[in-house]
Amino acid sequence: MTEKNGVVAPTAAVYSMSSTTLFFQGSQIGQSVAWVLEALRVVGSLGLSGLLALLYWRMYREQQSQNEVQRTQSDIMDRQTKLMAASFKPDITVESVSAAGDTIEIVVKNAGRGRAKNFRVCCQPYLAAVEEGYQPAWEFIDPELRPVVVPLSRTDESGSDEREPYRGTIEIEQSAGGQSRRPFRDCVREVSARNWNGRIAVELYLVYDSELGDRFVKRFACLNDFEIESACTIERAMETSATDDPILDTLN
Repeated sequence: MTEKNGVVAPTAAVYSMSSTTLFFQGSQIGQSVAWVLEALRVVGSLGLSGLLALLYWRMYREQQSQNEVQRTQSDIMDRQTKLMAASFKPDITVESVSAAGDTIEIVVKNAGRGRAKNFRVCCQPYLAAVEEGYQPAWEFIDPELRPVVVPLSRTDESGSDEREPYRGTIEIEQSAGGQSRRPFRDCVREVSARNWNGRIAVELYLVYDSELGDRFVKRFACLNDFEIESACTIERAMETSATDDPILDTLN
């Protein structure tokens, strides 16, 4: 400092120190502000990320809840459908069976609440070597003998819905270079022509549908160890069958 006319004046060094001090303080303030701004930016970014995460989590929980509600509703509808199907399921019994040649006639009774339709009959042939159990005929005979489903027609449209007579021709599929359906007697003739020294049997099945489209298969006759003759019809097989014991039940 210098003194002039009794007044003390600051020197250049004092001004320089003051400027330096102000610059340093200003620099610190600027750094503090920058740090605060950076901290606010980081906190804001974290807060936004947390908010988005919370939003996505809530959306996920809501979607899971909706899916659970849909599954519950679907399960309820499935149970209701099954209960309805069970409530209106037909209950068919075969009351009588008769045959003329290869034409079979059956009388069915429906004790169930549901209506049965599309009645068919199926004949499953079996062969057995001596002292051995029965096996499907195609295990022994070539060309193969296989079952085929044949439609039945109602013979008395004026009858009641509880007791309905149906008629149809028993056929068996014989594949010889191609598939063909042949009457029962022709298939037995095929076995007889091969001098089969074992046993023969057939099972007869009734096939029908419910109004809801469910398919039912009911075995109603087993013809075991009937005589193998060249002209054997289903009528003759029923007459000469030794037992009516079930065989393999291959269609159920």
